[in-house]
Amino acid sequence: MKRFGRALGPGLLALGLLALLLAASGAQARKWSRTPLDRAQDYLTITDNRGADGLVVLIWLAPPVVPPGPMQGAVREMLDKYVVLAAVHARVGADNKMSLERLPSLQALDAAGKPLTGLNGTALPADLMRTIGPVQADLMHSFGTLGQGMQWFLFEAGSVHACAKTDAPVALSVPVAGETYTFATPVPGC
Repeated sequence: MKRFGRALGPGLLALGLLALLLAASGAQARKWSRTPLDRAQDYLTITDNRGADGLVVLIWLAPPVVPPGPMQGAVREMLDKYVVLAAVHARVGADNKMSLERLPSLQALDAAGKPLTGLNGTALPADLMRTIGPVQADLMHSFGTLGQGMQWFLFEAGSVHACAKTDAPVALSVPVAGETYTFATPVPGC
């Protein structure tokens, strides 16, 4: 198991989340200022260079990654109610061309190992989709080729809350491409 780490409308909210996620995307040099927001971004973005097995990127959009602003409370509340994950698995062939592996599904498990209830299709809450839809598109674009393989998975949070203390060493585990990535809580930055 590897351990790694509302009044202005959805458009402004999406821009704020996008700015936050772009900062966590690795597109810039290491941040030397270690604010709570920086720590949360670092912790909730897992980049696993697996050598011959490719590269896996896993992002958990959780309340601590919401930047300050007029919509902060409402967005944090929404991201506490749902677990929003982005995942990509890429491989580089002998010809140095990247291929993006399609993940048929993704499972998220709580501290007890119980699967979280996945949301899809008509089960997706409209307010959540208005908030993360533009963020998804912009984040996928900012990751370039990797972004084209980025897939999004939504779950009811159940007992998983980024800022809650748990007695278990792992609060959320996510198996991706033969490896299990874990997050402990409270997440840095809470």
